[in-house]
Amino acid sequence: MTDPVTELLAWARALSWQGVALLALTFAAWAAARRLWAAARGSAFLTPVLTAAVLITGVLTAIDLPVGDYGRATTPLSAALLPATAAMAVPLWRMRVYLRAVWRPLVAGTIAGGATSFLGIFLIGPPLGLPLADQLGLGLRAVTAPVAIPLAQSLGSTMDVTMLGILGNGLFGAMATPLLARLALTRLAGLRDDDRVTGFTLGLTSHAIGVAHAAPRGGDMAAMAAAGMLANAVCTTLMVIPLL
Repeated sequence: MTDPVTELLAWARALSWQGVALLALTFAAWAAARRLWAAARGSAFLTPVLTAAVLITGVLTAIDLPVGDYGRATTPLSAALLPATAAMAVPLWRMRVYLRAVWRPLVAGTIAGGATSFLGIFLIGPPLGLPLADQLGLGLRAVTAPVAIPLAQSLGSTMDVTMLGILGNGLFGAMATPLLARLALTRLAGLRDDDRVTGFTLGLTSHAIGVAHAAPRGGDMAAMAAAGMLANAVCTTLMVIPLL
């Protein structure tokens, strides 16, 4: 992966008014999506990441702008993924007492979830006629992009396939996970609804999109979503290493 600092310097040298306008479009779409999500009382079907993506896609289609041009214009946002992921250590430190108390079920859940996500692709990949490398890339769909992309490149996967899997899995997981987690807690296990458990599950299944979905709902839920995202990244990486 290209060094983020090099990417930023190259972006700054090539900055144009079009680039400024596309960055402004991104922030405006995000702000509008957040307002709509708040007005809908946090509906999972109006998660801001999905709504903003739809708005931006609509504008790019209307003005017939190649998505590659948009990607280059928003390089700073992509480059920020790596330091943002590293900064997740802060909420994890704040939750260290709780994490020490429940580390056993969290580890068990991470292994079960990570293995199911990664290995499950081999049930649907062959019928779709996907090459083995792309099947492996799709197996990384529940892993945060800064970790999944270098792994997918090492496995020889097509980046478009991997990114489509990451985006689709994150959006669907952010919509479905809160409902399913609460159902499992209250109906199946007979336990009290716990935002910390729901948050961890969001991060485990939906990586950064799950963290973004959890963030407005409270510090503990967001911190546990970060823990779930990082736990799945570590677990899946350990499974992939023998294949490299």
